Amino acid sequence: MHLLKIIGQILVAIIFLLILWLVEVKLLEYCPVETLPEIDSSILSKRFLNWGIGGIAFAFVSALIWYLISGSSKIDRTGLKSPLIGFWLLFAIIALLGAIVCAVKAAQIIQFNSWIIAVFYLFNGFFLYYFATAYFSPTIRSVVVPVARRLPGAKALRKLADKHKLLTRKNQNKNQG
Repeated sequence: MHLLKIIGQILVAIIFLLILWLVEVKLLEYCPVETLPEIDSSILSKRFLNWGIGGIAFAFVSALIWYLISGSSKIDRTGLKSPLIGFWLLFAIIALLGAIVCAVKAAQIIQFNSWIIAVFYLFNGFFLYYFATAYFSPTIRSVVVPVARRLPGAKALRKLADKHKLLTRKNQNKNQG
């Protein structure tokens, strides 16, 4: 089951990479962004894409580390009173810091309206981290993620995970007995 959840996080990252590549790079062409005189639009697009991939990778690694820490935790309390909420928030901040670093690096070639690029990077960093942790945290830990219970499909994914866990236990008991 751990492998399926990690694959789920990888799929979320791939979705955000596709959004970056197919949507955000195209939107950047229509945004009122002025670059340095020696930078043309193709260089801007390449740098935007490269730094965007870096921000997405940073958020993905943060989500993966959250998964590993929360899955190995022995803390039974869930919800906002759980000590794990601190870890979740810490890694959310780390994901956002990665996005901010990428935005600052990309903004070095932009003279006017660099905040537009920052919005793209922050969107990618935070929402990739949020969706990856809300949908693909260890089952009991997914209630630590704020509002994860109300996301469409999250309940169905948790039920599927619980069924898989139950079937795995039954098969292990049959093999032992």
